[in-house]
Amino acid sequence: MTKKKYSPEQLRKMKEKSRERAREKMQKSMAMLEEGVVALADSDRWQQYLKFQSKFHRYSFLNTLLILLQKPGATCVAGYAKWNELGRHVKAGEKGIAIMVPYGRNKKSESDEKQAELDGIGLDDGSQKPDHQSAGQGTVFFGTGYVYDVSQTEGREIPEVLTLLTGEDKLALNELVDQVITARGYQVKVVDREAAYGANGVCQWKEKVILIADDLSPLHRAKTRVHELAHSMMHTEEEYRLHTEKSILELEAESVAFIVLSHFGMDASDYSFGYLATWQGGDKEKVASAFKTSGKCIQEAAAEIINAIENLLGNDTANAEEGEAVWIELPAALALDEGL
Repeated sequence: MTKKKYSPEQLRKMKEKSRERAREKMQKSMAMLEEGVVALADSDRWQQYLKFQSKFHRYSFLNTLLILLQKPGATCVAGYAKWNELGRHVKAGEKGIAIMVPYGRNKKSESDEKQAELDGIGLDDGSQKPDHQSAGQGTVFFGTGYVYDVSQTEGREIPEVLTLLTGEDKLALNELVDQVITARGYQVKVVDREAAYGANGVCQWKEKVILIADDLSPLHRAKTRVHELAHSMMHTEEEYRLHTEKSILELEAESVAFIVLSHFGMDASDYSFGYLATWQGGDKEKVASAFKTSGKCIQEAAAEIINAIENLLGNDTANAEEGEAVWIELPAALALDEGL
């Protein structure tokens, strides 16, 4: 890139103009993010997704643990017959995920029968293996049933509201973000998905490690890196342990990732819109409120990451001393022929 000598006054004007453009770009990204999530929550696509999700039984805490221990990253699970009912079938050779299910009661009430039917949707034919429990009046018998995750099935297309990003990382953002992460005292490890607990990425505060799943595209890895970096900057391990499905923590981290990628000309909307809508339950008012509440800290974290990356790219004028004419690289945000 051509170098040019600037006077202190020119440097001052250039820095201010660059900062103003960065602020405007960030405001546009924030507005695009909120509008995209709200539009998705209003769409038929979202309603189809909710309708599909409503067909799945919500498992007890114990069964949820059993499912995740056997298949980290499981999202939608159901029994063999249920998947057939939904127009999908379990792939040959797939191993079932064992859960505990009630399969009999003495003197069942109507509500008991209904609950047992719900709990038993994971049963395969002939899979019941009763525990040794006494069969007194009203006693519940438990057996082992088997469920399968959607990833273990194939068939009718299922409604999706978020899509993993595809594409290359033309700016080498992964390497740049790694340098920012390292400067914060964290280590980045690209691991298989099981080692990442089934997630795209994980921030481990105590160990100061960020895990990235190795099956993501280069573009999605870059987004995930920024997402987990944002967690390390904005949140604590204690806060994350207590977060819920409607937690604002995920909204904050994903918003930062979207803004940073947008700044560098990368579009994460296919994933970010659906991700945020899901974490906020598709509630438009909650989304708007959350952006209003967290807007300032989202922008501050995004700006810190953007500035760090720009510095690594050599697009920085902040260190130029007043009164000294210096040779600098022209910031990416300014055109070469732009008047000062």
